[in-house]
Amino acid sequence: MTTRPTTDPDQTFRASLDLSNAFAGQIRSAGAAVLARLVPELAPYHATLHLTGNRLDLAGDEAAVQMLQEVVQTAAEASQDGASPDHIWAADAIAASLRQALERGLAFRVPGLRNAVRPKTVMQHAFMSALLAKSPPVVIGAGPTGTGKTHLALAAGLNLLEDGKFRHLVIARPHVFERGEVVTAQTRTDTAYDGQFAAIEDELTDLVGPEELKRLQEARRLEIMPVGRMRGRTFQNAYVIVDEAQNMNIQRTRMAVTRLGQNSRIVLTGDPSHVELKDEGPSGLAHLIDLVEGSDIARVFHFSAAQIVRDPVVATLEALYAQDNASGPA
Repeated sequence: MTTRPTTDPDQTFRASLDLSNAFAGQIRSAGAAVLARLVPELAPYHATLHLTGNRLDLAGDEAAVQMLQEVVQTAAEASQDGASPDHIWAADAIAASLRQALERGLAFRVPGLRNAVRPKTVMQHAFMSALLAKSPPVVIGAGPTGTGKTHLALAAGLNLLEDGKFRHLVIARPHVFERGEVVTAQTRTDTAYDGQFAAIEDELTDLVGPEELKRLQEARRLEIMPVGRMRGRTFQNAYVIVDEAQNMNIQRTRMAVTRLGQNSRIVLTGDPSHVELKDEGPSGLAHLIDLVEGSDIARVFHFSAAQIVRDPVVATLEALYAQDNASGPA
């Protein structure tokens, strides 16, 4: 099987796969419908495929075409080894091909990080691609815990800082009130740097190491702050990340997203279904998504429980809690 990739001026990526007579016949009889069903699973990427004789033409976003190529090539190798069509086109076999394409051929090898970033789902790859792009100025990753939203946002921010695309990386989180916690004037304004930032510090340490993290902070190129400390500031030439953004009300969300100055971007991550607000009104994250989704100033990525990569047990537990209406936020 041979491959002939081309790119059109309109940025549509195309590839043609020359198949053997036997394998082309197998696709016509068993695989074509499966491959057609696979295309929606590549969302938010787009791709099409068309079989003419022994040639399979693929077109669409480059990442999606590459993933389809991996699926077809893996299937062709299995066919040559004598595997049955039922085995070749089984859902788990296709899923394994996609994982291989993502973790090997579509990994992000970016400066500034200890290791390559290897997406485990199509949504992760699309989210990371958007985070590294020049536009739009607002990117939102919404969905359950364990889908990699925060990890990817931090990885992209550190890379863009290293590349000189931005001078500052700002990471903020709203304060979440624990049961029995006394609400003081300080915590009400959400300005206390406390143990709730440990998860962010752990991620940053894993990505660049403790020495580099310390260097960036001492040079004031990286700031970690409670959301309350954003008030009154304008972030110029900065990449701003607001994590756990579902725990801000509408007014605080408005304050955070309007801190952007020249040559700056803001990334918000959070789970709109796990809101922990104390009588402060509805979550501002869901409200913001309603305002900007589909506009030219923002891209919104909706992660699902099926895309949880932390551990299969986490995905199962999230699904069980989602079915249990009596369960409160985690």
